Amino acid sequence: MFYCIEDLELLLLFGEEIDIGICKLYPLKLKEIVKLGYSKYNYYISLILIDKSILQNENTDLNDIDNFEVIYGLCNYDEQFKDNYFNMLELFSKETINLSDGFFYFGDLKENRIINKDNFDEIIKIIKRINFVKEQKKEEDYNPGNEEARKFIEEIKKKKELYAKLNKNSNSVTLYSISSSIAWKSHIGINSIRELTVYQLYDAYYRLGLIDNYDKTMHGIYAGTIDGKKIKLEEIDWSKVIDL
Repeated sequence: MFYCIEDLELLLLFGEEIDIGICKLYPLKLKEIVKLGYSKYNYYISLILIDKSILQNENTDLNDIDNFEVIYGLCNYDEQFKDNYFNMLELFSKETINLSDGFFYFGDLKENRIINKDNFDEIIKIIKRINFVKEQKKEEDYNPGNEEARKFIEEIKKKKELYAKLNKNSNSVTLYSISSSIAWKSHIGINSIRELTVYQLYDAYYRLGLIDNYDKTMHGIYAGTIDGKKIKLEEIDWSKVIDL
């Protein structure tokens, strides 16, 4: 079961689990990330960003290959990667995941709760949105050469440097700094912040930014330092939908 964006965002805003049929996906609360460890959480987030685009710099033609084939190839040929990737999936599903011939599955194989190329992308999209991760632009125009791509997958265990490059760059804005800012700016305090999900925290962060921008703009119009004729009020409306 997959959701329209409006239904999904409302569920996430109120911290509800997401039932996708083969399993449920659970938004993490900040207190769970504290217990897990921020560095490990960041590493798991880097794993959900892996797709076929990581192979582009290898001069390999990828016209017909899909994202699941890349992940399956990495998991099938590299035990450490498989353990880490399955730990990430299990963190959000709270279920055990196993590897079989050409697919992943939850629980007992007889239950037929399978992850494959048909549903993998949608599952990852939901996990990204749970964590307020923006969709990255991808190059779609690959040159033909499916057989070469498949041969590359067979040798993917030898290319650990591909996903070793995925470590996140340091940033001045972190989960710590956002949590601290929201806690004191909104006056709800640290103890309340720890009960928020990641999605709720980032929603508050961007929403407060919209409110600040609106207030500053309106003050500027009233003070005469901003030309109100050049401002489209619908563009600075602080209640508008936050665009990921």
